[in-house]
Amino acid sequence: MRTIRFYLMAGTILLSLTAISCSGGGGGGGNDDPNGTDIISGTWEGTFSTSLVATSSLTMILSQDGNEFSGSYSAEDASGSVTGTITGNTITFDLDPSADCPGDFDGSGTISGSSLTLTFSGADCLGSHRNGQANLTKR
Repeated sequence: MRTIRFYLMAGTILLSLTAISCSGGGGGGGNDDPNGTDIISGTWEGTFSTSLVATSSLTMILSQDGNEFSGSYSAEDASGSVTGTITGNTITFDLDPSADCPGDFDGSGTISGSSLTLTFSGADCLGSHRNGQANLTKR
């Protein structure tokens, strides 16, 4: 009887320790930076151009949550929303123009200090935009 009780107690302790070690800490999110540094939140200003648009001003107001960001953009004759993800100092994003000139743009970019360089393509009410480029500086 004593031996059975011993094995039951030992088994219970072993199962408890296994559950604790397998539960992990969770965590998640982040931008691959162990300190969780917010590198994109703020106002970014600069210029952009595409195959259909000569150089034009561009402002983006962005906020970061873990490895994701969102916000809005405005140009001389356009505005809309932006969402994306961050991995290290590289971003991928989706621009959705407002209902005035609907469309969709996808792109990627690199953040280096207070500089943001983007490449993108897509289409809106003006047609297909190719070779989109933007250079922005954090204000």
